[in-house]
Amino acid sequence: MRMNISIEQLKRDWKKMHRLDAARAVAHLKKSGISIRQIAKQVGCSASLLGHLLSALKAPAADILLARKGEISINELARRAKAELARREVSRQEIEKEKRSQTADKAAATICKWLQQTDLNRPSCETIVDNVRRDLADREQKHALPALPPKIKLAVHEIIQRMKPPEMKPDDNFSIDGWYQIWLLRWVFWAFPDSDIRSTALDLALERQWRR
Repeated sequence: MRMNISIEQLKRDWKKMHRLDAARAVAHLKKSGISIRQIAKQVGCSASLLGHLLSALKAPAADILLARKGEISINELARRAKAELARREVSRQEIEKEKRSQTADKAAATICKWLQQTDLNRPSCETIVDNVRRDLADREQKHALPALPPKIKLAVHEIIQRMKPPEMKPDDNFSIDGWYQIWLLRWVFWAFPDSDIRSTALDLALERQWRR
């Protein structure tokens, strides 16, 4: 069937067309800017029926072939299309979850590497990470975190250096652990803007300090 079909042709041929051909024609007209409601009015059917036909087009190619051969109904085809879309969504979510898990793991590794470079002992590293994760969680709950820019275009190592606090002076009223805690809080917030990934990364980093 030609895809340059007009709405007048669709109205004329509607009753004798295969439902899949009708669905493709509706999809073409919709893409050209004609609303489903307008098409339904012209061909004399409900907009929900057209939506049902359009949903059937999203089924796997093998199922569409079965429907064209008459081996399954359009209703069954639409059901299979819905099931396939649900399967793809689950797959997409699983892939996204895995990607986020990998990102958090990589972020945790960066935090641990930074801690190793401080030459602080394990108890100090544990305390620093634990305090930072608690502080960030508390600030987030109170909506006290600063707004992040739309996108940070610096590499993580550049952010770490830029967020480094001024060198400590003899009269500073906080410890070396406190100084590193300020530094970690600052750079981890800017380097990992996704709250969930940042929180998971800090949790993982703390667990790895326990295993050191």
